[in-house]
Order: sequence, then C-alpha cells, then structure tokens
Amino acid sequence: MLESLRQAGRLESWRVFQDKMLLALDGTWYHSSKRSIAPTVLPEHKSGQKTYYHSAVTPVLVAPGHEHAIPLRPEFITPQDGHTKQDCEIAAGKRWLDKNASQYAPLQAILLGDDIYSHQPFCRRTQLQGFDFIFVCKPDSHTTLYNWVNLLQCRSWAP
Repeated sequence: MLESLRQAGRLESWRVFQDKMLLALDGTWYHSSKRSIAPTVLPEHKSGQKTYYHSAVTPVLVAPGHEHAIPLRPEFITPQDGHTKQDCEIAAGKRWLDKNASQYAPLQAILLGDDIYSHQPFCRRTQLQGFDFIFVCKPDSHTTLYNWVNLLQCRSWAP
C-alpha cells in the first residue's frame, strides 16, 4: 500500500522539515477482557481484578495538516520463544526496527515516540537503522538531563 501511495505521488504532502516524514511509534491495547481470551495474553493486576489484553506497537505515518494517519506493519507484544521474561513495548519496538528498517528508512523518516523509547540503547539502535528521532523525555525519568537544562536556563548569557 505504501509503495502504491509513493508511486502515485500521494506521500509528497506528508513530507515536513528537510523533506522528512514523521513516523510515530506507540503501544496500544487492541482487545481487552475480564476473562482469559488466549493462552498468550498476559493479565494486568488492578485492585485485585485481572484484565486480559492483546497489545502491539502500532507505527503510523503522520503529518501536520493531515487528519488521517497511514498505518504501517505493527509488531505484536507477545511472549517470545526462548525468553524467560514477559514481552514489553520496548522489546517489540526493537523487533519492529530490526524487521522493518530496510523498508521504511528510505522514506527519510523521523521516529516519534513517548518517554519509553527515550533511552540511549534505543536511540542508538534507531540511528544505526537509518532513522532520526524525536522522543519525549519526562523530568521524572530523565533527571540528569533536566538538571542540565535547568542549569542552562539559570545561566546568564550576557557578557
């Protein structure tokens, strides 16, 4: 689908700063239930009650002035064979990058993401796969960065 949009010239209006495209990554639940719905679904504990859900990292192309997004291939958040830990959004994001970078990096995309992606190993992986990135950094999880920013704001730049 994306290739047919590109060939038809429909993606040019989606280009932004320095002719780049914006590719947003985010995790989402796409089904939930109070009853177990599949053996691979993980329960989330809330006040003693369990909610069972399926989730995925759902990348989409977005652009200012466009009221719609273009969905790309998702990466499902499911337990992986041979792993003892449960799967998570960041692991699924890494898998998505590894599987799809060769297809989407030529779009010259800037990856957008929330605070969960904003750490050095994921940022480095993003760059190695040919993407630029803009990830949110929350003060509670990036205290050193915010300390530096606060110091810079307090400094007088006048000679």
